[in-house]
Amino acid sequence: TPPKLPDVGLKEALSMRAMLTPVRKHGTRGLVDLLRVVPMMMPELMDEWFESELLRGAVSAAGIHHITLGPFAAATGYNLLHQHIYSDCVFHNALFVKGGTGNLAETLLKSAEYAGVDIRTRSTVQSIDVANGVCSGVTLEGGETITAAKVVSGLDPTHTFIRLVGPAELNPSFFTQVQNIKYRGSAVRIHFALNSLPGIKGVSQDQMGTVFSISPSIEYLERAADAAKYGRISEDPYVEFTIPSVINPDFAPEGKHVLSATVQYAPYHLRNQTWSEELKVQLKNNVVRVLENYIHGFSDQIKSFAVFSPLDLEDKFGLTEGNLNHGEMTLDQFFFMRPTMSSAQYKSPIENLYLCGPGTHPGGGLHGTNGFNAAHEILKQ
Repeated sequence: TPPKLPDVGLKEALSMRAMLTPVRKHGTRGLVDLLRVVPMMMPELMDEWFESELLRGAVSAAGIHHITLGPFAAATGYNLLHQHIYSDCVFHNALFVKGGTGNLAETLLKSAEYAGVDIRTRSTVQSIDVANGVCSGVTLEGGETITAAKVVSGLDPTHTFIRLVGPAELNPSFFTQVQNIKYRGSAVRIHFALNSLPGIKGVSQDQMGTVFSISPSIEYLERAADAAKYGRISEDPYVEFTIPSVINPDFAPEGKHVLSATVQYAPYHLRNQTWSEELKVQLKNNVVRVLENYIHGFSDQIKSFAVFSPLDLEDKFGLTEGNLNHGEMTLDQFFFMRPTMSSAQYKSPIENLYLCGPGTHPGGGLHGTNGFNAAHEILKQ
């Protein structure tokens, strides 16, 4: 758990010591390397390690995941490190949940029910009930009120505080802090239903169950990011894709396959245009054209497709501005500044209301650390 500044007590100091233990094992050199890499831009870091432009581009791509910035932006080194905290030092780690990510949720569901937890789905929360700075429960869309000693939100900070609590119940200073959180979603998910297993140049069939990154050079990535600066979709986007039906055959009928792509850059905030169906088709065509360079006859294999823009991710999944990490993973929004200085310890300024989603430290990813830390903070109360 990040320390609460400026009041750093003994418990906070011990907590920070535990967090720094892995770095301390590498001695002074490890600490210096960490402090150097965090604020660096990817080309600077790559210059120290690699000569091959293909390798430089592939590694740099890991430093721009789900941010609006290109690899030449400062502190993309930090995003690179964050993306690989739990990857066992493997770039673009190709670890998959057997049966799909939904199976992880099902496993957690069964474990929680075994422990006696009452879980209700399809129960949309209309408001988080707060009076005089104290949270007492939630109200569902149907009007039902559920009282609780503690309320823990896995939604992003804006959704939690602005939409569900409401500005009237927030301290003006805290309201401004939440309003200033940067989301700037710029990634689109596109799912292709294919008539057959695509043939990727230079890749054998037994190598298909991995993550593929279309990032031929650092300059290619930077040009793709340039479009987002001016509120446009990339003509030649950065594409990262998997073929999940190779690992999980149940994802598609026998002989058919699914290709799932994450595409950057396609900003939530567009200039002089909106996220229309026509624009989504245009982006899909840009992606198909890029993939055709590596998958011969890809366009002929497409049976159907679905495009989820940042606006779709916001409307359908409650992700503010379509950011999967509940806020950009940038140097000004990490550790004791995530999501804000006054709520970085998972406990919000509102009594009995806590956060546990990726908008808190240590950010996004399928690791569960946010919830683990939040649970420990709640148990301390």
